[in-house]
Amino acid sequence: MAGMSVRIDGLSEMLGRFGDAKGTVLDAFEVAMTKAGIFIEGESKPITPIDTGVLHNATHSKVRRFGDFIQGVVYNRTPYALKIHDGTPEYPLSKSPKNPNTVRQFFQVVLDRDGGRVLDPFWEEASKKVIDHLAK
Repeated sequence: MAGMSVRIDGLSEMLGRFGDAKGTVLDAFEVAMTKAGIFIEGESKPITPIDTGVLHNATHSKVRRFGDFIQGVVYNRTPYALKIHDGTPEYPLSKSPKNPNTVRQFFQVVLDRDGGRVLDPFWEEASKKVIDHLAK
């Protein structure tokens, strides 16, 4: 019977890095989620229907972290935003906004760009940061 042994130089340092991986991943993706929210805000505002400007100016984003869970939300504070965005029987999506340069589903249009991959650069950047950190 033959035996074999392997020596990995820097193994304890590498294992130390992986022990920190959870925090590294959460930190990187929290930043990515924040950037994605700001991106959606910025891209949706110019195409949000404008009448008085209230709907247009009420879009915000926030990111919250609960332990291992990161939640990103882009929202509009006006009570009628959902009705405009998703439509109602009284105001169906087939009814165009007053301004032809705007769209009813202002958030969805942004998310659907590039075949639904519009936010991929943010996740890719976060993944690269994690890999680079672990490779040190």
